[in-house]
Amino acid sequence: MIEKRTDLIDFSLLARSGQEPVSYAPGAAIFDVGDADDMAYVVKSGTVEIHHGADDVETLGTSALFGELALIEPRTRTTKAVATSQVEIIPITIRVFLFLISEEPNFALNVLKLLVRRLRTADLRVAE
Repeated sequence: MIEKRTDLIDFSLLARSGQEPVSYAPGAAIFDVGDADDMAYVVKSGTVEIHHGADDVETLGTSALFGELALIEPRTRTTKAVATSQVEIIPITIRVFLFLISEEPNFALNVLKLLVRRLRTADLRVAE
């Protein structure tokens, strides 16, 4: 199942932030486990797989946010993100994140909801 969240990202607001999309070919790694994590990403078009381990894969589609932990507490990546189609993603730096929150305060709440949902999913994976 492909996660598509149209309630999270306002692309017109993102365009005003000045961030340009970056393109990746199918199979290209966007980031890997152990990489520095100083930004999150939004899928503008295409699909991205997030690998949580050998057998645990999440597929994200248009408007999905990923790598969001970097906006809260930058560390190294614990997952791998791979383009599964021709994909355009928009990097969300800390500066852009703060801009989005200042323009749309509910953006921060939406990111927190996403974090909680993913934490609950991770808890279920551990329990299995």
